[in-house]
Amino acid sequence: PKLTDLFEADGERLSKFSLDVAGIHFDWSKTHLTTEAVDAFVALAKAQDLAGKRDAMFGGEHVNVTEDRPVEHTAERGEGNADSVTRARKLHERMRSLIDAIEGGALGDIRHVLHIGIGGSALGPHLLVDALGREDARYDVAIVSNVDGVGLEDAIEDFDPAATLLVLASKTFTTKETMLNAESALQWMKEHGVEDPYGRVIALTAAPDKAMEWGVDETRILPFGEGVGGRYSLWSSIGFP
Repeated sequence: PKLTDLFEADGERLSKFSLDVAGIHFDWSKTHLTTEAVDAFVALAKAQDLAGKRDAMFGGEHVNVTEDRPVEHTAERGEGNADSVTRARKLHERMRSLIDAIEGGALGDIRHVLHIGIGGSALGPHLLVDALGREDARYDVAIVSNVDGVGLEDAIEDFDPAATLLVLASKTFTTKETMLNAESALQWMKEHGVEDPYGRVIALTAAPDKAMEWGVDETRILPFGEGVGGRYSLWSSIGFP
């Protein structure tokens, strides 16, 4: 049926198929959704115990059966297992302290931020910077995920190596594309006279030991939990930029 016919047949269609949550307005009325379809979805959710599985996730149970670990990105938003929420809050405070130190000049004059990651370690920050950082002129931010060297060259074309902060985002800190780009960025800094390029590196990872082995000082490592999946990681230290 045409949407116009659905609206003519039901004068309350807009109120039935719209919802306001957390300041966001959702409107499904202008799709072909019907009451019967909603009822079928509700029945399917009950049959699959969606509510129980949701509660298990928020409770910190190991619902990620493939890796036998919890799924705890919600803790980064302040919801879920109490211990995980507390840990996430402390890590957020650690990140805030490092940001304050950087803005206070602890790492020298920083005008550029080069964020290197891939997948969820790049897409979320890129979206956030694009959406909220357009009018913020404090730092030039470039996010690089392409392992093709041209991508990195284009990103740093107008950057001053001596005023650049290198941010490496990798859950395992072994992601090949990320680490290859990181080595290239460090080489660029060295070639332009930066005496201690490792002193300009911030690591965002769930494997802080790996970051330290690679050469990042523990004070510049911003960890996040193993239970935080890449595509949901923006609320963790991955959102540093």
